[in-house]
Amino acid sequence: MQMLRSIWGNMFADRWYSCFKSGPKFYVNTAIGCLLCKIMPGKAKLIKERYYLSDGPYGFIDTCIRAAACREFRNASEQEIKKETREFWVREYGEEWHEKKFERFEGSCNSGEFIATRKPLEDQINSLVHTNPDKFQSICEIGTGHGLFLKRLSEEVDLPGYFVGLDLSEGQIRTNQERYKDSRLIFLNEDVTGWIDRQGKPGCIFVTFGVFTCFTQRELEDLLAHVKAKMHPAAFAIVETTKCDLANQPDSSLMNGKRVFAHNYPHLFARAGYAVFEKKIELVNPDVRNYYNVTMLATTG
Repeated sequence: MQMLRSIWGNMFADRWYSCFKSGPKFYVNTAIGCLLCKIMPGKAKLIKERYYLSDGPYGFIDTCIRAAACREFRNASEQEIKKETREFWVREYGEEWHEKKFERFEGSCNSGEFIATRKPLEDQINSLVHTNPDKFQSICEIGTGHGLFLKRLSEEVDLPGYFVGLDLSEGQIRTNQERYKDSRLIFLNEDVTGWIDRQGKPGCIFVTFGVFTCFTQRELEDLLAHVKAKMHPAAFAIVETTKCDLANQPDSSLMNGKRVFAHNYPHLFARAGYAVFEKKIELVNPDVRNYYNVTMLATTG
């Protein structure tokens, strides 16, 4: 088996991936999944609706149907993608997803995976605040979910203004409002553009952790332009995963095998006129080409 893998790697992999975005297994699973969707429509509908909830491991049927769901998503229009993504987070599935994460991280916000993936961004924010005294006053977390990161930022970043968390899940926002009722945190059930138009003020640092993968390229570009026009000076502090050639692929695409988008964050922010204050780009898996974790802070200038 090891010899076969070696032959595949040496002889065929480079040629295959120069023509196709995913490995052959994904295309086989997709074909089988399309057939299963017709044979088992009820199961297929449930798997698609709960797509983001499960971290696996998946059985063969689930794996194939999920691959077929990715294919449908890839062939959908931008409006269909926006509608389907929003529906997941607005419905009860969004709250269920966030609460699973809360149970996982509630007791380990100062250690382990939670802090390892977020501390570099926290350090970038503190560096920006200390370098620019009086320029930034508040933090707004887009897609705040369970609110644990916003709570930590309110304790570790010295800012005089509000710490507000926005989320599309009405149920999750109600949970957060009760859970953090004795803190300085504000939780609101609205999208970021509406909040900016209603009460956004200059001097805000927008924070995301794994949220922009659910934005289409146009949505992300529109948000960057809106913030620059309405809230200067402002900044974005992001931790996002992407799977693209950062040197040669300026535009976004669906991430291989997933129903989320791979954005070239350094390029999109630069093209929107933002100045990168600090960034840290690391390979998620050295064995997977162009698979990066981007921790970056960029300002409106």
